[in-house]
Amino acid sequence: MDYYDGYTRAGAITLSYIDLYTMNLIGNYEPNFKSIYENSKWVLENGKIDGTPFLEINTT
Repeated sequence: MDYYDGYTRAGAITLSYIDLYTMNLIGNYEPNFKSIYENSKWVLENGKIDGTPFLEINTT
């Protein structure tokens, strides 16, 4: 489950859904959004399995 529908919050996100460009733009108008941008950037930069070009998969 990787969505938020107003009632349920996901515990995971598909990495290809992370749009850093747009998150950064939103952060220019909503300062609280900067932490979401930074956390998302960290996830993208650290989502690889060490020593491989592969991304970690969460099957829950």
